Amino acid sequence: MHSGPGMPILLNYLPLYLIAVVPRSKILPYMDDYALIANEIAQRGETPRNMCLISGVSGTTDIEGVLIQGAHGPEVLHMIIVEDQ
Repeated sequence: MHSGPGMPILLNYLPLYLIAVVPRSKILPYMDDYALIANEIAQRGETPRNMCLISGVSGTTDIEGVLIQGAHGPEVLHMIIVEDQ
């Protein structure tokens, strides 16, 4: 997700639930594949202030080793994959 005038970056971090509608063509097999896309965006001079890669729900472990979900983003992620038109 790229930040921009119509997409404040906080929308990625504030909700408890994130429901994302994603065209099948936007799903990449490997996170490294996004580097080519980011490079193309940069070469056009259109680099957004922030780019977020969503790979699942947010999770972190506290000092006692307890898993905390939703610490840096949504606790629950639902993805609706749609066919490209």
